[in-house]
Amino acid sequence: MGISLGVVGAYTLSSRGFRIGGIGETGIVLQLSPLITPALITQTLTLTILIGLVGGVLPAYRASKIPPVVALRYE
Repeated sequence: MGISLGVVGAYTLSSRGFRIGGIGETGIVLQLSPLITPALITQTLTLTILIGLVGGVLPAYRASKIPPVVALRYE
């Protein structure tokens, strides 16, 4: 769905004369360099694992507390 909306939005904007990607033609030079530290990598991995656990284990734990008869009642 996100890809579809992006394609439609890009087509609509480009058909109305709005160009995406013309930043290099403005003459503005951006000097940005990423700063990736071991602490940042550790924080990112920890947060990713935590979100994955909460997103996967918590619903499974809640589902395990429901009796199978109740879960299949409306099937």
